[in-house]
This record gives sequence, C-alpha cells and structure tokens, in this order.
Amino acid sequence: MAEAPGDSGESDYEPAEELEDESPNDVIEEDHEYLRHHIATLKMDDAVLEPGILKTFEDYLELGGESINAIRYLSSGYKGLPLMINVLVDWLHFAGCRRKDIQTLVEEHIKTLIIKDFDPKKADLIFTEEGSTPSWLEEMICFQTWRELFYQLTDQYPDCLMLKFTMKLIADAGYQGEITSASSAAHQPEVFCGLIKTLLTDIITASSPNEMEESLKEFCVSYMYDMYCMI
Repeated sequence: MAEAPGDSGESDYEPAEELEDESPNDVIEEDHEYLRHHIATLKMDDAVLEPGILKTFEDYLELGGESINAIRYLSSGYKGLPLMINVLVDWLHFAGCRRKDIQTLVEEHIKTLIIKDFDPKKADLIFTEEGSTPSWLEEMICFQTWRELFYQLTDQYPDCLMLKFTMKLIADAGYQGEITSASSAAHQPEVFCGLIKTLLTDIITASSPNEMEESLKEFCVSYMYDMYCMI
C-alpha cells in the first residue's frame, strides 16, 4: 500500500524562520546617512509628545522614509512619562502636599536635569531646524523659573546661538532688569543697550534719594562688570 504524503514518519513541515526585529525596509533606510538622524529622533522615548515631531515626521517622509516605519518607531518609543508624572503629582496632592510646593519640586528637578545634560550643539541644531522661534520657547520665557534657567545656561555656554537668541527674546519681552546676572549677555550689543536703558530709567524714576543711590550703585556695578566682559 502506497504511503500517503506525510505518512513516512518524517514531517514535511519546516518551522518558519524567526522574524527579525527590523524589517528589510529598516536595513535599506539605515544605509542612508541622511535618514539616520530622523530615524533616531523618531525612536526616542516619548518622541510622539515632542512639539516638533510633526516636522520631523514630514521631513522623514520627504527623504524617502516609509510612513509605516515612522508609525512603528513612534509607537514603540511611547512610554507615557509625562502622564506618569501627572499621576504622581496627584498622589502627592492627595497625600497632603500643596500644589505650589509640588510644582516647585518638579520644576527644580527638571532644571537640574537640563543643566546637567544640556548640549549646546544639539540646542543649536534643534533651534535651526525649527526655522522660526519655537512656540515652546516663547511660552517658557513668560515664567521666571525658566528665565532663570536660561540665565544660568547662558553663563555656562556663552557661545550657544540658541541661548543668545533666547537672551535677546527675553530682553525684548521687557525683562532686561533680570539679565544683570547673566554676564555673557554683555557680548550682545542689543541686550547690553537694553540693560543700560533699564538701569538709567530706574535712576531717573527713583522716588527717594536712597532709592536713587541704590540704583546708581547697581548701574555702576553692572556697567563696569559688563564692560569688563566685553573686553
């Protein structure tokens, strides 16, 4: 009696090869140097929550990337860390902490991380890729906490183009009086002139001799220090 196919005791079934993490399209794309930067950005943790991710997504497609891969990069990198932080904040509030104290705690921690990991080259790259003033930057300078952060970063990285522009943005927004602590601002003529104008205005509008004397002292100290920085 003839054996039916498959009755020989040996199975004709061969297990399919295990799929690799990356598809052939990934390999092709990785071969293109000009796509790697965009792929790395799309693969970042919580990249989908970044303000400029839509622009990155569009540039990636224009450079020949495939939309299905971009979606996979964004979805696999989603961690939801901001939402986790919000939940933790709510827990702290329910535990009896004041909202203002929690906000201060979170902001100070974020400032510490930014100062620790700030990369002026990456900051300049992100800034130039935007093509215009980022909306998030305009929002940040409205708060003293973040303006103080920019002052600290400017003192540490005086050659950073992004920080130079931010200092001018802060000065144009009317916060020249705060910039006296940022020594590197003296290297920017427009910011320096705005600072001197503010100090002179304080002297002229002083309501008492003591207030005028204090304004004069501040003017002399700031002027001499800034002139020293410009030498």
